[in-house]
Amino acid sequence: MEQLFTYLKSIDIDGITDLAREYYIRLEDFVLDMTFDLAHDFLFLTVHFPIFFILQSIWICIIVRNNQPKLDWWQSLLISFSLSSLGRVLVALFTNRRPPLLENPYYTPFFVLIWFCINSFPFDIFYRVCNSGFFFFLLQLCQSLIQIRESSHGIDIGLRAFPSSIVGSVAISLVLSSVDSFIWLLFFSQTRDWSVRSILKNLAFASCYLALTQYPEYFSDYVDTTREGVKIYGWGIFSIISLIDNIIFGLKTPKGIDFTFLTYIAKIFKYRGNQSISKGKHAKSD
Repeated sequence: MEQLFTYLKSIDIDGITDLAREYYIRLEDFVLDMTFDLAHDFLFLTVHFPIFFILQSIWICIIVRNNQPKLDWWQSLLISFSLSSLGRVLVALFTNRRPPLLENPYYTPFFVLIWFCINSFPFDIFYRVCNSGFFFFLLQLCQSLIQIRESSHGIDIGLRAFPSSIVGSVAISLVLSSVDSFIWLLFFSQTRDWSVRSILKNLAFASCYLALTQYPEYFSDYVDTTREGVKIYGWGIFSIISLIDNIIFGLKTPKGIDFTFLTYIAKIFKYRGNQSISKGKHAKSD
């Protein structure tokens, strides 16, 4: 902890001020002179840190606390930090880029501060406000935006890193957008946000984004195949799905709709890989 405070003291305050000023200018332009292209640039071309990183980190810490309240503090911190950053680290390693945790010195202290505010803030004020219905719904919409950002950005990174491999591009997109779901499902029961449904939803959008933007000659007569259009409309679809989930199942529930229908189709087929283990146990008991 002492090393953390020493590290925080060494942070360049001027650098944070310049970054905040840049974000303010872009936000002011977005609000005062909003156009389709400007909306796309602000929502999808703005760097992940700090605004989207902060929103995603708040969301992750709240979901972890709501679904696993019995975790020790160090388990909560470690799992939350892994959910927020491991996908970007893996993509950087796979594509021979510098991991963001090493390139940006603000990631770790900012996340620790956010985790502290959600889990240990005096009188629990920060958590109560962010977990209230209105703010929770806004964070849910922001999470939908972040999933679209990461799915499309993953395809773009994959195409640059593996220009001859469609599978490689989709895999990079899935790592960037869905590693948090994979991690969660390894240890805990699924929630609406970290589930097989969520993985399939990201996979479906990544595949559509790749097909529409790389092979527009097949689709341009029917839909908008520009990168800007696919992202904006994709976020609209994700937001509508979240709204329908909230109307049908409620705001905070593990249930949700799989608009890809793959999880429903999969129920037709039964996994029998563990039946031999079950039979062995019954035979021993007999």
